[in-house]
Amino acid sequence: MYFADLAIDPLPQSFRHEQAALEQAGIQRWGQLRQLDESAVTRLCSSWPYASQRNLRRLRGMAGLVCDVALAPADAALLMYSGIATVRALATATPEQLVRNTGKLKRQLGVRVYQGSHIVSLAQARRWIQKAQEEQSLC
Repeated sequence: MYFADLAIDPLPQSFRHEQAALEQAGIQRWGQLRQLDESAVTRLCSSWPYASQRNLRRLRGMAGLVCDVALAPADAALLMYSGIATVRALATATPEQLVRNTGKLKRQLGVRVYQGSHIVSLAQARRWIQKAQEEQSLC
């Protein structure tokens, strides 16, 4: 499946204003969101008063992870909230850092997983990092 063709919605409630601004602008797919430049983000915020540039930039970073690294939107959100918000940040991270950051997020949110298990395994983290590094080498 080509992730750039995935529909953006549903987004979490905290992004409701940004989703409304994107819908008003006709942006419905992750690939379209990834293509936004800084001036387009500014225009979206001025056309929809409650949409924040910060959240639109976060969504654009997630779109980069979804499209360029072929991550599921939920995985891209997990990385974003764990402090890895761009393909470049993912490419320079270590697998241990990803496991540690997602584990810290898990503890902060009070998410229960089985003893000794992680939200992101080392093997999965290595795959994500490898994809991000391959994407960086293409640019």
